[in-house]
Amino acid sequence: MKRSLRRLFQAEAPELAPSPLDQRRARAAVGRCLLLGLLIVPTVASPAENPYVGHWRFADPKTCATDYTSDDKAVIIEKNRIDYFASSCAVKSSRALQFGAVRLKLACESEGEKTLEDVILAFVEKSDVNEDMLVIIEVNTGDTRIYRKCP
Repeated sequence: MKRSLRRLFQAEAPELAPSPLDQRRARAAVGRCLLLGLLIVPTVASPAENPYVGHWRFADPKTCATDYTSDDKAVIIEKNRIDYFASSCAVKSSRALQFGAVRLKLACESEGEKTLEDVILAFVEKSDVNEDMLVIIEVNTGDTRIYRKCP
């Protein structure tokens, strides 16, 4: 597993090659996502659907309002871009993963600073125990956030 992850990063984007610590964090984050998936049993959307598109909130539903201006503002996901409170990211490439998840390479800009981001998105469909949820994992850091669909 370690060897294939290293090869994957080196072949696709050498400038994004994470350190061994980043690789451990990323594996741990993917493990948490898969565990969450096993616990909640996500539904895989058909190829014609894109369950990620829409407004997703991290906090209170009031953060979904278009005029809301705090840093916990809802994330807006469109077909080829993701907009956070203070940054905007263009999707440069995507790759389907298991369980309906997708891995995205993003070119982001925030306050004039440009960065490359590598994230995994996993959709968990509404069930008896949860609302529609979106899990976003930053591959290089292992940071994991869970969002709920805006009403």
